[in-house]
Amino acid sequence: ACALVGIDIPRFCYHDRLSIAGNCRMCLVEVEKSMKPVASCAMPVMKGMRVKTNSELTRKVREGIMEFLLTNHPLDCPICDQGGECDLQDQSMVFGGDRGRLVATYDGKRAVEDKNIGPLVKTVMTRCIHCTRCVRFANEIAAFPDFGTTGRGSDLQDVNEEWIGDHTRFSYDGLRTQRLMTPMMKDQTGVLRPASWEETLFVVAQKLRETPAEQKAAVVGGLNDVESLVALKDLFNRFNSENVCTEEEFPATSDLRC
Repeated sequence: ACALVGIDIPRFCYHDRLSIAGNCRMCLVEVEKSMKPVASCAMPVMKGMRVKTNSELTRKVREGIMEFLLTNHPLDCPICDQGGECDLQDQSMVFGGDRGRLVATYDGKRAVEDKNIGPLVKTVMTRCIHCTRCVRFANEIAAFPDFGTTGRGSDLQDVNEEWIGDHTRFSYDGLRTQRLMTPMMKDQTGVLRPASWEETLFVVAQKLRETPAEQKAAVVGGLNDVESLVALKDLFNRFNSENVCTEEEFPATSDLRC
């Protein structure tokens, strides 16, 4: 609602295509008659409510949240792959302080072992800010509940609106390897053997001439285009046959030529 009226509220965990998590707490705002700041991403809009998005309290809260996020986060922005294109970097410049009050009493910051989640995704877990976007994406979009967090979270509904999973994206390569590029014909013993296109088309034409019209039929898959259907229909009409079956249902008065 704030974005619709041009009010920018910082956030890390919120995404308009994912479920509400409220993990980062950067979107805390001050609501009238509320005892403490509330997460705006999880607060439904109500009639007559008064919200302060840039009050002294909200600025102080955001500065404190950013300070906690940067306590163990590596400050290697000049050599980071996302340097200059990082939401954490941008929001720390706008909403963070010029120095941190939290001083580590040990050498080095928190180090987290990188997770191996396959050859397509690289993980640098020391830069994780616990926004749980990857967890929600895996559960809600990719439909594989392999990620999770301890201590919070609930069962999520499976949805798929704009993204596709690895199986859908790369399954075409597997189908391509199974596709026949050379015609196959049965020999006298009934075994399939490779044949030339000329030989195959000659045998098909001969079989079509010998078969009665009422016994001719064609079954078409659902992935064929309309132009191919029209060409096949014209071919069988020349054989005085109307037996063209498809996996799709068309209205009785429809014409494939339209």
